[in-house]
Amino acid sequence: MALWAAQKAFGAAGAPAGLKVAVWRRQRIVRPGSGVETLGPWSEAVKHEVEGVGLDRTTSTNVQGDQGGEQTTQYATLFGPTGADIQQGDKIEFPDGVVVIVEGIPDRSTNLFTGWRPPMTVSVQVTHG
Repeated sequence: MALWAAQKAFGAAGAPAGLKVAVWRRQRIVRPGSGVETLGPWSEAVKHEVEGVGLDRTTSTNVQGDQGGEQTTQYATLFGPTGADIQQGDKIEFPDGVVVIVEGIPDRSTNLFTGWRPPMTVSVQVTHG
């Protein structure tokens, strides 16, 4: 029972040694005339903070050669507290200056037998600024 309680607390709080990060979210806007909904510019994004976040950078790296040279894209896994306000498309800035873009849909699963919710995980692209 103690292990289950510890797992439940970890899921709610995120990583005990996790970091406080800035989360930038572009606002949805409707284009006048067409009524098409799109995302506004990053310069008008709304910022909020989330605590208890970690980044596993060992996931994968993709190197592509083209006419302009090589381009390296690094993908990683972001971990955060259960229910963290992180969505696909958000830009997340870590205290050390590393910036990631949330590529995937955050996993917010629940154990069907116990109701326990593990920490949130999501695939991100590392942009380094």
